[in-house]
Amino acid sequence: KSVSIATKTFRLTHADQKERLTVGCPGRSSPLGGGMMTNPPPSSDGEGVYPHSYERLGVQQAWHVTAVLFDPNPHTTAARDVTLQAVCGPKLGHVTPPHKTKYVKPGQTKSVTATCPGRRHLFSGGFQRTDFVAGGGNFVTESRAISPKSWRVVGHAFGAFGGELTAIAYCVRSHKPRLAEVSSSTVLGTGSTGTAT
Repeated sequence: KSVSIATKTFRLTHADQKERLTVGCPGRSSPLGGGMMTNPPPSSDGEGVYPHSYERLGVQQAWHVTAVLFDPNPHTTAARDVTLQAVCGPKLGHVTPPHKTKYVKPGQTKSVTATCPGRRHLFSGGFQRTDFVAGGGNFVTESRAISPKSWRVVGHAFGAFGGELTAIAYCVRSHKPRLAEVSSSTVLGTGSTGTAT
């Protein structure tokens, strides 16, 4: 059964602009996961587009990101294009999306893990409820599978206020794990950007 990639591009133009962005899967295909790319990439002072949420929309057959154009120096904000990507494939049957939430205070770093119940195994994951702008809030520093059944999200809060941090595990009934892990890494210096594929 085939897997396809659906994309859609949006434009954010001013500091602290938050937009609910969605890309849909064609026909009867269903979202398995998603991605986000920005152009230009974040600048050396951190100005760029970042996700407040990163989640599957099962009923709408789509992948969703609430994106913010963060700029610590809002007098010189550059417009940026944001391209969402959905990995679309055959329907997986009934999907269970357990959520787990913690509150992160300014200066704190916390992790939260959502775990598939019973005989269900993970096929994807995401997060939601982070909410940061130039004045503060919380942001995600890690979002990944840590086992065949669990998805972990790590977030840090800064500035004048914190916020909620929610991990989401997307699970289907399966007699064996649905995922295999591959990884790559890169080293980043202060004020630099990089990619890992």
